[in-house]
Amino acid sequence: MTFRQYSIVMSLVSLVAWAGWIAVLFLVDPLSAGSLALLLFYFSLAAALVGTLSLFGLLIRLAVFRRRDTVLSKEVSAAFRQSMMITALLVGSLILQRFRLLTWWNSLLLVLVFGLVELFLFTAGTSRRTLPESDGSC
Repeated sequence: MTFRQYSIVMSLVSLVAWAGWIAVLFLVDPLSAGSLALLLFYFSLAAALVGTLSLFGLLIRLAVFRRRDTVLSKEVSAAFRQSMMITALLVGSLILQRFRLLTWWNSLLLVLVFGLVELFLFTAGTSRRTLPESDGSC
């Protein structure tokens, strides 16, 4: 898949997900629909956020942070991974708020956990690229 095809498909999927979330938001009564309405709300919001944040993150990476020696697929992968984590943070915060469990220290803990996961994934990817190949001897 080319970059152009990826951006078109991701844009269309994001638009459909936003339309689905808006439809759930305005057309579904959460009191009468029950758990299914909440699942539709959270899943459609998550899909819309992942697509949108992935596209924006990729555009920012290409416009501001891109080096000439990086491969475009790695930029796409990193932007998608980060959009998944930001979406999990936002939707997780909404779920905590639904149960009245969201406090400032819970939010700080969530941000810290996702930040440490991103740091781990970033450094694990960097160390794989920079370690020299061993010749088999100890």
